[in-house]
Amino acid sequence: MQKYQIDEFINYIAPSHGRCVDMSTQIKSNDPAILFEQLPMEFANYFEWDNCTERAWPLMVWENKGEPVAYWDCEYCIGHFLTTT
Repeated sequence: MQKYQIDEFINYIAPSHGRCVDMSTQIKSNDPAILFEQLPMEFANYFEWDNCTERAWPLMVWENKGEPVAYWDCEYCIGHFLTTT
């Protein structure tokens, strides 16, 4: 069971309390393997996570211990992750 509201995390919490990563300049083509697999996995290296949900597709939300820690927009190749500092 989800303990948080995905929309609230994506629209308010992550942008105001997280770090932005924009990989849109790395896009050379609309190759689905790059947009939906390669870039999201590169982004996921910035933080610790144990689950990724696609309930808000084309946004991906990563969780750690049931709490959201990051989201990625596959269409715009931009995301935010929470920092622990």
